Parts: sequence; structure tokens; C-alpha cells
Amino acid sequence: MLIHFPGRLDLVRDALPFASVSPANWRVVLRAAERILPRCRIRLDAVTLGVADVGKATLAVGGSAGNSFDEAGPCGGLASLAAGSIFEIDGAPEWRMAPHEWVPPEPSASCGAGLVLEARPGLRWVFSALGPAGAGRSYVPAIRAVLRRLAPELQQAFAVSHGLGTQRQPPRTAIEAAWDRLETPVMLLRADMSAEAMNVAAEELLSARRLFMPPGPGHRLRAASPADRERLLQAAERIRGGLRKRARLVLTGRRRDVALPVELSLAGGTEGHRPGDQCGLLAVFGEIADRR
Repeated sequence: MLIHFPGRLDLVRDALPFASVSPANWRVVLRAAERILPRCRIRLDAVTLGVADVGKATLAVGGSAGNSFDEAGPCGGLASLAAGSIFEIDGAPEWRMAPHEWVPPEPSASCGAGLVLEARPGLRWVFSALGPAGAGRSYVPAIRAVLRRLAPELQQAFAVSHGLGTQRQPPRTAIEAAWDRLETPVMLLRADMSAEAMNVAAEELLSARRLFMPPGPGHRLRAASPADRERLLQAAERIRGGLRKRARLVLTGRRRDVALPVELSLAGGTEGHRPGDQCGLLAVFGEIADRR
């Protein structure tokens, strides 16, 4: 089997800063992984535990393979796996939508491996790669090798993108480390519009003083133009109030001699958010390169 590995791991690594901004951006990571593992099906799924039969798999944590198991078996299936665990899939799992549930694989299904990105009570977030049907285990060694090398970086990016605005939000240092490779300014704003985290590009945007004034009390974000300031506040209130999912506007500055697009949205995913008046807002300035 011809695999673009390990020389092209940079394809996934380059996509992770973009993915760490929003759960919706993980499609870029999936497509990059497909280029490393041709003919494989790459998935990111929230798997609900407690299903009677999750299919068989082989546990491989820390590079050592364990025994085959299923949900009803002695190893407890996915419920026994901690974040960072890599496991082999003996037969491609299928997930039902809303909610995702692991159901028994078909006998002719392919094999692969998965990485537990996050483990929560009753739920596992799984990043998996499945070889083509009929290929048996021929793809499994390469898939496991890719997952082992990328596991820490995949977990870190996932923790940021899916933890923003929730009780599981990573510390500021972790968020900024994930975003600093982006050339686009990105900020995480608190309810009072103070900056909870920002990347280097955002710090440079604020220091330029063309669009923003020096931070006010509590380090609140203050647009230089009263019109820009009012539109930012109104957009934030609509999003937190549930009237809009996101808002796009253009900042023009006090002299109206610039035009900088900004998109505001609730930080992170749609589950586990803090109360509405405490929700964090994600502010993305300019245009992130369209990799879709």
C-alpha cells in the first residue's frame, strides 16, 4: 500500500491551528488525513456509551496491543478507554446520527484504528481511520503509526476548539499556543468584552491603534470609532441573546480609512456552554484562508 507517510504529517499539523478555532473547522483536518492515508475513511465522532454491542476492537495503548473486546466484554469497550488511548477496530463501526451510537459492523466491513480525543461520562470523542472494505488489516499498522505521532497535537487542538466557552475550557496559555500559528487575528472575549485570550496577530492588531483604543478598565476591547463600538456591542448582545448564531461586520476606524471584516460567534460547540450572560465570544478578524 502506498501511503504518504511520514513525510506529509505536516498536512495535518498545518490544519490544526485552523481547526482549533472552531469545531466546524475540523473538516480541514479530516481532508488532510485522507491525503496521508489514501483510500481510508477518516471520521470524527461523538460516541454515546452504554450501547449493548459496539463491535469488536483491539486495544492498543502506548503502542502495546491488548485483547479483543466489545461493550459487554471484560474490558468494557470504549467505556474503559481514557483520552489518548489508541484502539484497533476489527470491522468498521457505524454511528447512528442524533445521538451517535456505535452499532455492530457488517462482516465485510474494513478494519482501522481510532484515537480517543476526549473521555467524558457516557461519551467518547473518537478520531478514526478505516481502511477500504476487503483490505483486512493491511492498513492498520500505518493508521496506528499516524495516530501515535499525531495524538498529542490532535488532542490539544480538539481541547481548544471544543472546550471554548464551556466548563472544560483550557487555560489561556493553551488557547494562545494553539492559535499563534495563525496569521489572522483571533480573540476570545468575555461577556464584558474583555479579552480572555488572543493570538500574536491579535496583539499586533491592538497595538497598531488604528481600529482600537488602548484597553480600558478590566482590559475591555474598545473600538476607536464610536460607530464601530456600538455595532460590536449590538452584535454581541444578539448572539448571546440567541437571536443570531454569528454576526459579520466591517470595522472602518475613526477616520473610516480602513475596512477590516470581523466575525463574532459563540465560542466552541453548542453543548456545555456557560450560562448565556457568561458565554465567551469568538472574534475572528480579517479572512482565514479558505481551505474548504
